[in-house]
Amino acid sequence: MFQWIVAILAVGALAIVFLGDRFTSKSKSSSFYQNAKMPSGKEARFAEIPDPSTHDDFYTKLNVR
Repeated sequence: MFQWIVAILAVGALAIVFLGDRFTSKSKSSSFYQNAKMPSGKEARFAEIPDPSTHDDFYTKLNVR
């Protein structure tokens, strides 16, 4: 009898945890996540990659056999 009571309590505790987590978590499509991805007033950042051709002379000297 005691094992049944413990099993029912364990299943009940799991149900409460899973349901509580389900109903209190934020949706991935909510405005919070949209603002976190791109905050207001911010622009997208683009990497400024330098022109590698300025170093071609150095690398061609290294590749000569």
